[in-house]
Amino acid sequence: MRRFVTPLLIGLLVLAPFTACGGGPSQDSCEQLLDHLIDLELQKGGAKTITDQMKADLAKQKKQLTEYVHEKYMASCIKKTASGLVECGLAAKNEDELAKCDEVK
Repeated sequence: MRRFVTPLLIGLLVLAPFTACGGGPSQDSCEQLLDHLIDLELQKGGAKTITDQMKADLAKQKKQLTEYVHEKYMASCIKKTASGLVECGLAAKNEDELAKCDEVK
């Protein structure tokens, strides 16, 4: 799991500092984005080509990681992140597409 933590946290921090204009994203949207960001990190680490036992272990690690970053991430997402940025992040299919979300205004 440790190899996923640093890139994931960097990804979360990339999205966090944007100030929401008007209505910010909903709690549900932020929850979905957190889940999606973790999934992207797991895919990058080769999660698509693993055994069922490894998938079960990753599911446990995903839950632990989500619990670890949840509180700070949610506060930042809901209060400081533009809705358009969250929508862009949810649509991203890989790290490159996620990086392009920085350009969203």
